[in-house]
Amino acid sequence: MEAVVARAGDEDKVVHALLHGLWLGENLPRQASLMLDLLENASFAEGLLGPEALFRKAGALRRLRQYEPALAAVQGAIDCLDPGEVVVHADCVRERSLILAERSLHAAAGAGAAAAASASATGQGAPVDEGGEGRRRG
Repeated sequence: MEAVVARAGDEDKVVHALLHGLWLGENLPRQASLMLDLLENASFAEGLLGPEALFRKAGALRRLRQYEPALAAVQGAIDCLDPGEVVVHADCVRERSLILAERSLHAAAGAGAAAAASASATGQGAPVDEGGEGRRRG
């Protein structure tokens, strides 16, 4: 990728095509980091990214669990859209939903791990059903 970017020079279409290819890739090593590096290329003039580049940035940040910057990027993408770009808007809304869902899951997993660690440290585990079947007393 670095060799292609070096040879592309000021050819924006090549850099945008590379970004799109990275975005479409699956299980690529350092995929999200490479996308963010590419978004710092001069083709994306002085940090002024269009809606599609911001959309891709949001996805890369989500993959890196950087949820707040991801939300800011996807909101920036939505703010840049023309009213007629309904397909890109739908993609952005979907990405925003993914970010929010993953952020909630990550927070819940962290809270569960913290509660388990706290219970373990205080010697208070979950109650154990020694009967094995949760029998009702009656």
